[in-house]
Amino acid sequence: MKSDDHQALQAQTSKRGCYNSKGNFRGRGRGKKKVMDRKRIKCFNCNRIGHFSAECEAAPGRTDQRGSQSHGDYQAHIVKEDNEANLEEQPLMLMMTTNPESYNNEEWYIDSGCSNHMIGHRDWFVNFDPKKKSTVKFADNRATQVEGSGNVLVKREDGRQIVITEVLYVPGMTTNLISLGQLLEKGCSVNSVKGFLEIYDKTKRLVMKAPLAKNRTFKVSLNTIESQCLSAAMLSDDSWLWHLRLGHLNFRDLSLLKSKEMLTGLPSIKIPKKICDNCLISKQPRNSFNNFTASKASEILHVVYSDVCGPIDTPSLGGNRYFVSFVDDLSRKVLLYLIKAKSDVFNIFKDFKALVEKQSGKCIKILRTDGGGEFTSGEFEGFCKEHGIVHEVTAPYTPQHNGIAERRNRTILNMVRSMLKEKNLPHSLWGEAAMTVVYVLNRCPTKRLGSMVPEEAWSGSKPSVKHLRIFGSLCYRHVPDQRRKKLDDKSEAMIFVGYNSTGSYKLFNPKNQQVLFSRDVYFDESSSWAEFQSTSDIIPKTQFEWKDEDLVGETYQEVVNSECQTVADRPTRVKSFPLRLSDYQVYHDSAITEEGDLVQHMALMTDMEPITFE
Repeated sequence: MKSDDHQALQAQTSKRGCYNSKGNFRGRGRGKKKVMDRKRIKCFNCNRIGHFSAECEAAPGRTDQRGSQSHGDYQAHIVKEDNEANLEEQPLMLMMTTNPESYNNEEWYIDSGCSNHMIGHRDWFVNFDPKKKSTVKFADNRATQVEGSGNVLVKREDGRQIVITEVLYVPGMTTNLISLGQLLEKGCSVNSVKGFLEIYDKTKRLVMKAPLAKNRTFKVSLNTIESQCLSAAMLSDDSWLWHLRLGHLNFRDLSLLKSKEMLTGLPSIKIPKKICDNCLISKQPRNSFNNFTASKASEILHVVYSDVCGPIDTPSLGGNRYFVSFVDDLSRKVLLYLIKAKSDVFNIFKDFKALVEKQSGKCIKILRTDGGGEFTSGEFEGFCKEHGIVHEVTAPYTPQHNGIAERRNRTILNMVRSMLKEKNLPHSLWGEAAMTVVYVLNRCPTKRLGSMVPEEAWSGSKPSVKHLRIFGSLCYRHVPDQRRKKLDDKSEAMIFVGYNSTGSYKLFNPKNQQVLFSRDVYFDESSSWAEFQSTSDIIPKTQFEWKDEDLVGETYQEVVNSECQTVADRPTRVKSFPLRLSDYQVYHDSAITEEGDLVQHMALMTDMEPITFE
């Protein structure tokens, strides 16, 4: 009995067998059907493996039986699977527009044969990573280079915004493709109903609905939204400048600050149409807590909320991995402390109590926290009872009961992420960024206060923002005369990392990892430390090393000669000996002793005869 391999080989040369429409071999007998291994079939027309010449789409005059060429606008390219290539490293593309005239920027095609989302517009990305490069292959062995990937923000026809993540940038591509497989991998679900393809997110919310077109493709209209990154043109706009100075505060609250004159020194604000890409990436929205009827404060320190956040993976410059926040219910003023462990909360609370009660002249009446061990220890409870503080502990697994502190900590972390990402700063500066965020939040509007900011509600005076600068900006500190030599630089480059209550700025020197305060600072808000380093590395630094005495003499002689040549180019007067010195004799200094006598004439002024006259 012949083997299957022999039967497969015979099937290519014999005409006695027949094949069904699916390419499966069917012998002449009535025995059991055997499936042909198509990997052993070679086309005599294009010399490719996997199909017969009668099925070859490259044959002259052949038309697609499925009617793909009946619609001249689009042509589908089937991806060839490369057995030697890693499919995870080389994305595949199923459909690509070949007629540029029929292209519409607003149209996206949902493609089940495309392994990744792909577009050909670099300016559509709200954030972009040029390092993620790969190739896209087609059936005709053409390869297209992928020059990076990122996220694209689009707006649907109903006005809702969608973020499409991990989109590949393919230069020259004229079709916007949405990979159905990538959506399914992200947890989305797909449903086909009456000629429409519906896509739902993880929460079963409809995010996309595409009708079936005449050419049997699914397309949806999505408008891209331009993003805004830090640039000189951006900083020239007061709205964007103060958006950054106030820790990426949203433009609605920024406009509210100016319209209700809550601060002094703030210019007119216009809400731009563009978005801030760092805000989009760093601020993850979450469903709000249900309304909870909590006690309303009637005066400052009537109710104080507190919560601990951490641990944070990267320690701060001071080695801290947690922070604890205290929020006054009436004024919404926030005080934040960096701590190394949760066990430090008790001592921090005593310091907080002494400070705020001294400043306000009031006493803390109610303290609301969660049930963490740092708040429920016997030492902590005993201190509260001793000072007449009612300690309200929220029920387990109900953070909404302490929603004010929880929400404030979330806002702090969101702004910290945005500020660090804006200037490409290391995560070790999160502590300084958090302190700066709290300083800014106390000067931002809240729903509770209306036309007043927390700092004014707490202190009674309207704060100014004229001194605010963009966190992480490159700055130059004036070096005091007592700390430098005559020829040393009078300023040094540093990073701005916060404010001081005395009116000075907090600065960080990455070279020696030191933090200091200074009032005499020049800011370059459009630059960062990374840009400064890349620029300073380009400038060559001349160093002089004298290792050979002969070389020193030669080098000095060259310098003297060059200076003499420069001086000789100018007209000079003829020097003559003064007449009043005509009867004088001039000698070299070496011929004169310390007493002013000539060494050569010493023999003439002595009483003794010299032994020799040499």
